[in-house]
Amino acid sequence: MLNPATTGGFSGCPLQESANPRASVWDVLAMPTGDVRARPYEERRAMMLDVLAGLPAPSPIQAVSATDDVAVARVWHDMLVASGVEGVVAKLGSAPYRAGRSSS
Repeated sequence: MLNPATTGGFSGCPLQESANPRASVWDVLAMPTGDVRARPYEERRAMMLDVLAGLPAPSPIQAVSATDDVAVARVWHDMLVASGVEGVVAKLGSAPYRAGRSSS
């Protein structure tokens, strides 16, 4: 997962600073080289960030913030719920993509 300390930080907010993003992405399932769903989420996210970094700035597409720190995730969740966001996405960094919704 990403560490705000090594990725430029998020200024205390779980959404990266951007001028009105129109799309937020959290995963990639395929690349020009083929299907990447079997790869761990951490690898897929790194691929996605590489693609986004290659887009012309300012891009209307941004990656959602990610953390593997439970305390940080709880703070982000509380901030997001208070602002009206309906939910969060939680993924195990080593997990491949699994279609559908989990039961939890």
